[in-house]
Amino acid sequence: MMRTGALAAVLLGSSGAVAFADEVSPTASETTAKRVYARAAILHMQPNVSSDEVSLSNLSPFAELAIEPGPIANSGVGVDSVTIPALLVGYVLPYWDGRVSIETLIGAPVELSMKAEGSLANESIAPFALGNVPTGVPAVGAELGRAKALPPIVTGVYRFDPWKQRLRPYLGAGLAYMHIYDAEISNPVLTEVSVPALDVSDGIGAVLQAGLETTIHGRYFAALDVKAIVGMSMEARVRDIYIRTPELPLFEMAHAGDATVDIGMTPIIISAGVGAEF
Repeated sequence: MMRTGALAAVLLGSSGAVAFADEVSPTASETTAKRVYARAAILHMQPNVSSDEVSLSNLSPFAELAIEPGPIANSGVGVDSVTIPALLVGYVLPYWDGRVSIETLIGAPVELSMKAEGSLANESIAPFALGNVPTGVPAVGAELGRAKALPPIVTGVYRFDPWKQRLRPYLGAGLAYMHIYDAEISNPVLTEVSVPALDVSDGIGAVLQAGLETTIHGRYFAALDVKAIVGMSMEARVRDIYIRTPELPLFEMAHAGDATVDIGMTPIIISAGVGAEF
């Protein structure tokens, strides 16, 4: 009788321990939680450019007979918007119910179209020499040049609901770096005599982010994301500008020197796409 009672106690104790273990042990889905996710998206960037006036320097003595060195009044530079495919890759940190992640936006190289604005586009920079002698120099026009850019963005993201929820609104913040390369002048007036060099500095800015994810099925999801980049500034410099002066019979061209402009950008980036957890 005592042996039977002891055996029952052992069995009851064992079953209780198993039940307790089931309560505190993580489930299989928790121990194999997916930490990496990726999203393919279509990205639209609105640059929102503000620039100082374009300033001329290093003009030849002949060019100074028609062009005053310094800022060109009411001139400016803009950048067209662009739409490209992009890939976002993220890693969910193993804390806070999977609410926090680090992600990076990787896009194909972007071709930025730069345009002249204001008086630089609509008026001749040298209409007369010596005050009243026509030069025949036309207005530059809107087209200015182009450059390629690599815009990697890294942000930390906080989801208000964990991954297991169907709808997951989130906020994020981070840094963006814009590397500019292969810049060139394409304007027909500025390239008629020779092609001047165009240099554009890289830019860095802070990123603010907001978005919404929704589960489609299983590990697949869709997302709408908006990012704003603030504090980004760059300098563009055009070197060795020569312009043709068709109405001055003794001079075929003039060396208009260099042109520089400081550019501020506050890009708004909107992307929509679908992704999966891995």
